[in-house]
Amino acid sequence: MGTGAIARHFVVNIFVIILVTTSAAFAAIVPISDIPMQTVQGYRSSPPYGWTYAFDIGFSNLELNVGINIRLVGANPGASLLSVWENGIQNMWSRRYDIIDETGGPQYDHFHYHVNFDVVFPVDPSASVHHTVTVITGQGGGNMLTWYTTSEWGSAYNGPYVAHEVGHMFSLYDEYPGGAQDPASPIVDYGSIMGSLAAGAKERHYEPFLDWLQQMAPGRELTIGPYDPDWVIPEPCTLLLLCLGMLVIERRRSKR
Repeated sequence: MGTGAIARHFVVNIFVIILVTTSAAFAAIVPISDIPMQTVQGYRSSPPYGWTYAFDIGFSNLELNVGINIRLVGANPGASLLSVWENGIQNMWSRRYDIIDETGGPQYDHFHYHVNFDVVFPVDPSASVHHTVTVITGQGGGNMLTWYTTSEWGSAYNGPYVAHEVGHMFSLYDEYPGGAQDPASPIVDYGSIMGSLAAGAKERHYEPFLDWLQQMAPGRELTIGPYDPDWVIPEPCTLLLLCLGMLVIERRRSKR
């Protein structure tokens, strides 16, 4: 082997060692494993208001899944309004934000766990539900457990109206004066679905889900960030395969 070949072989080996070390470290950062669905339940108090919140939550295929089963009693809302309610709830809460896994620091590609929300209105009387809502025909304000077929602000707000009430079902406080505000740290925000039906969800509204996942995956550095529809699972093994390929080629050259 000539002097040039020896030098080239040395440089390639050093480069491969660096890349393999980097790849191994990157591969050590793995996503959170699947966690079976479980029910979260508790009580919120904001005198004179108080309510029990409850929802299911689990983690699978790198996504956080939240579900609420609501039994409707009283007036029959009909298929059309039921569809408006369901779409209003899921459009407000599903895939608005991601739980971002920053474990390992900024040198690694962070995992983005999408948050999905699913509402079900069981018709089977024996089905297990989290909440029972009384439906009243007519126009009115209602509350978490009483829904009118037309919201107090008109039919255009029928979807956001129930999306706001479902926010209470997973423990959120109101964010407008006179409502069931957090007694420890009241928030007034008319740019929030919990403060105005003309607004949307905020990052802080996903803290109950973040807290649950943090408890289930201790040691992780989890935050809430914007939903990224283009995020894909990184493939650290690609770099490792490149390193091994370079090493094989160089060894074949050295045997000539």
